Amino acid sequence: MKLSFATILIAATAVLAQDVPSGLVSPPEGATLSLNDKLNITLAPNRYARAFTSSITAYILDSNTIPEGYTSFRRIVTDVPPNSKVTIPSGLQVDSYEIVTDAPLNAFITTTGRKTLIVEERFQDPSRHNTAIHARILEVTN
Repeated sequence: MKLSFATILIAATAVLAQDVPSGLVSPPEGATLSLNDKLNITLAPNRYARAFTSSITAYILDSNTIPEGYTSFRRIVTDVPPNSKVTIPSGLQVDSYEIVTDAPLNAFITTTGRKTLIVEERFQDPSRHNTAIHARILEVTN
């Protein structure tokens, strides 16, 4: 069986694309954290070049459901600009975020159990939307 150069190039690009993280990378879904741990948030936006990212704000919610009218979000970080880069398969470097909170989780929440981390990403998009929401369920212990 003889493969063309184009077939090999497409296969190699697909493999490389799987190695590039995008979206909310850390903490992983279902991660277990202690109230005494600092929160590590890593977000690698999956945007095209014209929709560059501008900032993120992160919140923690005391349960994994959001009842109508619920307003008890605890803000963890506010309007943090991109502070690192990630290289996408085309070789282009795009802005990303790597944040470790100054204070441990117990500065934001006092109870253990299931929590929801919500990261609001704002970006400049010439089309219509300029906000993306990323969420993770976390288990918080003592």
